[in-house]
Amino acid sequence: MMKPIIVTKINPPQQQRGVTLVEMMISLVIGLIIMIGVTQIFTANRETYSIQESLGKLQENGQYAINFLIRQLRQTGYYPNPYGSVSGTKIEHEQLAFGGVSPVSGIEGGNNVNDTLITAYYTTTTDCIGDAPTGGATAAQAVTPTSLSAAGIPVAGIPAAIAINRFNIATGASGRPSLFCNDIEIAEGIESLQIRYGEDTDNDGLIDTYSDFDQVNDMKTVMIVQIAILAATIREPNREHDIKTYNLFGTIIDPIDDGRIRRVYSATIRLRNRCNMLQVSNGSRPCA
Repeated sequence: MMKPIIVTKINPPQQQRGVTLVEMMISLVIGLIIMIGVTQIFTANRETYSIQESLGKLQENGQYAINFLIRQLRQTGYYPNPYGSVSGTKIEHEQLAFGGVSPVSGIEGGNNVNDTLITAYYTTTTDCIGDAPTGGATAAQAVTPTSLSAAGIPVAGIPAAIAINRFNIATGASGRPSLFCNDIEIAEGIESLQIRYGEDTDNDGLIDTYSDFDQVNDMKTVMIVQIAILAATIREPNREHDIKTYNLFGTIIDPIDDGRIRRVYSATIRLRNRCNMLQVSNGSRPCA
């Protein structure tokens, strides 16, 4: 008996269809939304990186500038001779050693203008920018062993030069304000420098008044110097403008409203070479 033949009907393939206009528009919209999200994430990450990079540079410049000034002020007034055989107080000996000029002085800016700081100390090495002082006397600022000897001061072991360092704010290589020493840029992005001087007017080892340079009664009585700087980023990483004002020892600084980030750095420095030679009778800590 023959088996029945089973015939399977094969349906013809359906015709392939393309996407409709609505489907294509939906796909484009979804793709656009994804691209916008990716772009926003990329932009936010780039801005965050730019801000962090600028903040790091700001911290580096600000800390370097303030520490540089601190180191220089700690050397201020150094002279190596003990003046054991010369009569007079130690302050008088300092006057002889520095030609009658205070080892610390300055220029008062006033009206929110930057101050200038000038320091001096004996050295056998270099000044603030790494240059070797040439030695010899300069007008009312430095004296030589010859002139010291003529004043009756022992000169054995005295270096032949005094480093004179002048700190001020000027336009740096980046086109932004920077801290300069002897006309050499040492820290960029420093917008303001303000200084106050602490005087011990009654020689008791305690600071009686803090004043701007033009209000100091006698530079010989200055035992402490306070410095404050305003540092800013070189670039403008912030979308929001800096509309704040900054108080630097009573001087109100209102910078341009731009996208830069700013920080204030300040320090109080004992002039230890002068404080250590202060003759205090009441046993108090000199220059407290």
